[in-house]
Amino acid sequence: MCLPVISAVAELGSAISQSQASKQQAAIASQNAKLAEEQANEVQIQKQAELNQINDEKRQTMGTQRAAAAANGGDTSMGTGLGILTGTAYKAQEDKNDTEYNFELQSNAYRQQANDYRNAASIYKSNAKNQLYGGILGATGTYFSKLNPYKKANGAASASKSLKIPKYGSVAKSVYEW
Repeated sequence: MCLPVISAVAELGSAISQSQASKQQAAIASQNAKLAEEQANEVQIQKQAELNQINDEKRQTMGTQRAAAAANGGDTSMGTGLGILTGTAYKAQEDKNDTEYNFELQSNAYRQQANDYRNAASIYKSNAKNQLYGGILGATGTYFSKLNPYKKANGAASASKSLKIPKYGSVAKSVYEW
């Protein structure tokens, strides 16, 4: 009588252990998702700082170009002076576009990573529940399989005799007689 209980408790203990391990993995994945999200936010802050720097450099360069043109008697509102300033503004805008694109790619990669971690955490949580329920069912099955009264009766033929199950003909006969 002890063997069925010991086997069932061992199986249930194993299931509980696996369930707890899955819960820990879910917690780790959730924490990793938070970290990846923070990294994505940091990238956005870095992007804005980089864009501000490009704007500052553009203003400084254009100011220097205006001053140089004015010192040489040039006019920056038309002709070559205007062409130089326009080229500088165009190049700065290209730099901003490239910078924004690269930072967005990096930020999106972190956000995707965070999403992947959240999905993994969800799967681990689901696994934890399934392992626990499976362990309960498995332990119950183990317990009752060890208590099988038919084992000692040498198979199904002996079991039907010990339970006094009527043959098909007698069941049908008893139904019609009723």
